[in-house]
Amino acid sequence: MKHTADYPSVFIKPATSLAGFDEDVPIPKIAQDGTLDHEDELAIVIGKAGKDIPKEPALEFIDGYCVSNDVAARGWQRDPAKAGVVPMRCFSKGLTSLRLWDRCWQLPR
Repeated sequence: MKHTADYPSVFIKPATSLAGFDEDVPIPKIAQDGTLDHEDELAIVIGKAGKDIPKEPALEFIDGYCVSNDVAARGWQRDPAKAGVVPMRCFSKGLTSLRLWDRCWQLPR
């Protein structure tokens, strides 16, 4: 049985890593090493700011959902020669225009 972590692994996506629906995805030279990978994901659109939000009202902060294609430069994420001993999730997933967004659905209020 696979162990589930006590805390989630998180990373950020800078605004420069986003590409719109049906846009080309330019692959930066630094990521043209044969280790580029993709994952289809459900993205949650947060509609308002918050911090230390209790479980009960958490859904009030979600404005909608999107299907997204998360592209990552795995060599820069996992290779100790490039990434060091700590995985570089933010860098490897944050290169310019590496996340494609499909159409979004806004939740009715």
